[in-house]
Amino acid sequence: MASLYTTLADGLSALASASWAAREPLLAAAAGPAPLPPLDEEQLRAQVEAVWTAAGGGESSSGGRRLDVVKSTLDLVGRDVAERPVVDGRLVEPAENESDDAKRAFQTALQDRLDIALTLYEVAYAALAAPALEPGAVFIPLLEDFVELLSVATWRQLFGYLETRSKRFSKNMPSSRGKALPLLRTINAFLRFLSHTPEDLMLRGRVQLFAAAVIPIADKSAINMRGEYSAIQTTWEEGDAQGDAQGDVEMAEGEPADSAEEKPQPQPDFYSTLWSLQTYFAYPPSLDGPAVGEPAQTPFEQFRTKSDFVLSRLYEQTKRERVLLGKDPEAAALRAPAATSGTSADDFYPRYLTAKSLLEYEIADQSFRRQVLVQYFILFQFLLNLSPGSANKQQFTGGMPKTFVVDGDNLVWIKKTVSFIRDELKRMSADGYEFDKTVVMLMDRERRYAQWKNDGCPDTEWEIKAVEAKEAEGAALKWKRHVGPMRPWFHRLGTPALTRVWDEGFKSMDDFRETARKNPRPSVFELEEELSRIEMDEEDDKAMGNEIPAENAEKKQTIKWMAFRQARKQYPAEVTKLGNAVGADRDLHQLVKLIREREAAASAARQAAGRESASPEEAHEEGDGVDPVAEEDAEAEEEPADGGEEAAEGEAAKGDEEADLEVKGYDVPETQPDVNGTSHEGSQVPSQVASPEKEQAEEQANGHVEAEAMAVDGAEEEPEQQEQQPEAVDAAEPIAAAPIEDADMAEAE
Repeated sequence: MASLYTTLADGLSALASASWAAREPLLAAAAGPAPLPPLDEEQLRAQVEAVWTAAGGGESSSGGRRLDVVKSTLDLVGRDVAERPVVDGRLVEPAENESDDAKRAFQTALQDRLDIALTLYEVAYAALAAPALEPGAVFIPLLEDFVELLSVATWRQLFGYLETRSKRFSKNMPSSRGKALPLLRTINAFLRFLSHTPEDLMLRGRVQLFAAAVIPIADKSAINMRGEYSAIQTTWEEGDAQGDAQGDVEMAEGEPADSAEEKPQPQPDFYSTLWSLQTYFAYPPSLDGPAVGEPAQTPFEQFRTKSDFVLSRLYEQTKRERVLLGKDPEAAALRAPAATSGTSADDFYPRYLTAKSLLEYEIADQSFRRQVLVQYFILFQFLLNLSPGSANKQQFTGGMPKTFVVDGDNLVWIKKTVSFIRDELKRMSADGYEFDKTVVMLMDRERRYAQWKNDGCPDTEWEIKAVEAKEAEGAALKWKRHVGPMRPWFHRLGTPALTRVWDEGFKSMDDFRETARKNPRPSVFELEEELSRIEMDEEDDKAMGNEIPAENAEKKQTIKWMAFRQARKQYPAEVTKLGNAVGADRDLHQLVKLIREREAAASAARQAAGRESASPEEAHEEGDGVDPVAEEDAEAEEEPADGGEEAAEGEAAKGDEEADLEVKGYDVPETQPDVNGTSHEGSQVPSQVASPEKEQAEEQANGHVEAEAMAVDGAEEEPEQQEQQPEAVDAAEPIAAAPIEDADMAEAE
């Protein structure tokens, strides 16, 4: 065995020195305190196997004494490779204020030596295949020595090594025996060294997550079956429990005793009462005990009195903040920053200071009040398990005596207070509902965990059942669809109009109009006809004794939804008359009836007002065959002109009018020569005249023509709906015809 130890120690020391020589150039080029990536695992394993073979480690014996000696030798060699250089000063641990280069070099060298030791244990276990030589059983005691050997500042980075190598040394680790026990000792010893500062709290959380990952969740080592509580105690400035916030009530000199008795009873000191509640939160068994004091009260009755007093003050603070927020939001934000900023990492503190001078600022802090309310949640969750219906089923009562039962008024008070606290959490800030939901979820998990402990911690509770093949294939198919590449959007710039303008260039505002749909949506009237057809088919099925198809209900609901969606844009007044009916309560037939009644009433009103007239084509056929536009041009030619300047001005005005029509998107009438060699426009727009009365009439007519064009443009988006509403289209035509007729009458005058 001496030769085995000597050969392994010399060979592995030489391997560590060679690895360090190869890493030094890389360390000089790196930056930051983080160590270099680990050594190549396959290459390192081959090198360690060569050293193991040269030392004759493969020659094993079946005797148990031989294996014990091999295990002791491996343990000693591992300590010589990884631990002794730190102890004797060859590998100096850097101080917390040293440079990043020193920290990076130390972490890299130490982690490389630990990898060499761990690989040696794995090679020995693979060669001898003895449970006593399991890698974790030898490597974990080595890590336990480093807990006291290195500082917490060094462990903040070195702990990442344990997290990344945990699968290698914790493989097949049994529960509550074997190598699990030294690992638990290492974790507990490490937690004792950590303080409660924010930096160490993060490391403490990493340690807890590491323990949950490597130790089975059903292991009873971390379940606290005896119900022990933390030894942390809260201290505050001692004072009398009675008196206001300024101190005790003192009687002035010369004041009679009767006057002092007439004064109102002083309120309890809020500061002392608030911090005295931490005794109950930290150690719930303090709620049990005999009645003491004058008047005599049990500890639970004292807790109720203090809680009612403290909670009322906390509720009042929230009300004041809400009032202040409504009057002066800036002042409210300064008074309570958490009201607007929400929950963040800066809002968490491990413990609050208990100085009396800080009480006012702590009460104004929503995070502080939230913490007190959540403490009530945790305590009440524990007490509700001791109700008459649950106390007899509890095998473990968390240190409470079996005689302590929450019943009667106490049980009602707890449930009522829980309800008040939940309402307060919701009102406290903008994220109050989410915070209350999170707290309730945590309390539900705590309740289930406590019940699992009470049932004896069965392992089957945490077993994950195997998924059937069909269900697994379906889930894999859905997941493949979700993780696949997204389908490209039809239009590169989001909409067809924007894409068209980008590709073809901007010409006018009409370029931004959406093109007509290839499959236009059915109108409200078409949908009503489809609904009537389905209802008639259902009536026929009922008369013939046939069963109504199940999909008819969904079809009718879809038709109503589509119809009302279109009607909200086109006939909002009629939709409003039907009230707030939704789903199957929507009456599409009544909606169509209201629309037709409105159109009929509008048509009758126009006829009564005398605004109904024939179209220009009909008027031309019924007349004497004279073109009214040509007649207007002839009258304009007979009027005296003031020479070429007036004609030029008329042509300029005509050109301006055509340009204005082009900008608005209307068709410009073509100029046609007449028999006299002059030109006149078509029948769409009246010709230019010099008469002021005629110009005024034409401006009025053009305004109506523009209104008609806009109405026609809006109607083009749904051509099928116009076909279903011939009355509306016919009624819209006289709107432009009437002003043109008025213009003719004005010209004749």
